[in-house]
Amino acid sequence: MAQRVFIVTGGNKGIGFETAKKLCRDLKGENAVVVITSRDKENGVQALAKLAAEGLKAEMELLDITKKESRESFVAAIKSKYGHVDSLVNNAGFAFKKTATEPVAVQAKFTCGINYYATRDITLDMVGLFKSGSRIVNVASLAGEMALQEMSAELRHRLMSRSAKQEDIDKVVDEFIIACEKGQQEGWPSSTYGLSKLQQQQQLQQQQQQQQLQQQQQQQQLQRQQQQLQRQQLQRQLLLLQLAARRQKPAPEPIPLASVLLCNIFVNEGSGLHPLLLLLLLLLLLLPQAALIGLTAAWARKVDNCPSMEACRDMVITCCCPGWCKTDLAGWEAPPLTAADGANVVAPLALSSNKQQHHGKFVRSKGIVDLSED
Repeated sequence: MAQRVFIVTGGNKGIGFETAKKLCRDLKGENAVVVITSRDKENGVQALAKLAAEGLKAEMELLDITKKESRESFVAAIKSKYGHVDSLVNNAGFAFKKTATEPVAVQAKFTCGINYYATRDITLDMVGLFKSGSRIVNVASLAGEMALQEMSAELRHRLMSRSAKQEDIDKVVDEFIIACEKGQQEGWPSSTYGLSKLQQQQQLQQQQQQQQLQQQQQQQQLQRQQQQLQRQQLQRQLLLLQLAARRQKPAPEPIPLASVLLCNIFVNEGSGLHPLLLLLLLLLLLLPQAALIGLTAAWARKVDNCPSMEACRDMVITCCCPGWCKTDLAGWEAPPLTAADGANVVAPLALSSNKQQHHGKFVRSKGIVDLSED
């Protein structure tokens, strides 16, 4: 039996590392190899040493999924050493910190470039290495599913329609980047740093107001008023982004109050962050995640429509949310789960051959859902 080959991008740390570790344990004693990728050689070597300290063996290849030459070198190395790929876990991702000074448009383009386009490109570059029964696992997040719920019905349908193709989803992401650029030109703050300065000014004003209001009402009542104001401001900004993305001005659709709850993915309740800052933190990460969910479904449909091709036979393409885990990307204090907890969701999908259950679907701890629309 030929050696099975499992690849985990961004496998030198976080959920990627824990996924690789779990695969090494589950496959120990079998004719299989786990390959982790790292942009930096030293970090990759350190990851291998950590695995070795636990009696586990893996291989490492350098890969920067955003660079064409790096992807080409990586694919050539895998083809030369192994000849094929049984399972690809697209784990590598990126998010700006809330203190980032880059302009909003730059953040949008860079984040989408890694979390959507680069993930798409490395997978397409490896098409020639997949074989019958190969698996592709795109690591997204529950935030992507929630973002789909917050979108206008038209935009959501463009991403999740059962007739949507890869190029359709590409177009939505392109329009999102353009919308961010347009929003900036129309007077949005040029960076999250600028927003934080505005936040400081508003906090000072709020403190002055609180001193005056303390004589008239309780602190709890004031906090409720401030929270309500933030909800209204966030809803208005979400609506503006929807209209910009759709490039038309229809009758406004009601926006669920659940959009405010998304803020807790990045900050603690009661943090006092300016609503615009929350909006940027949300959307710069959520749109690429939602697009990745749509791309997974589109790829699954394409595979199903070419059964005559050997590489497509019995392939399983799925997308998952590992949960809100303690990582460099998500932070180390607020998330309730560990990276190992996340790996318990991701790794089994890299091993699963259950096409009917997972193919084209979104997997999270609470169950499996098909987010495609007719």
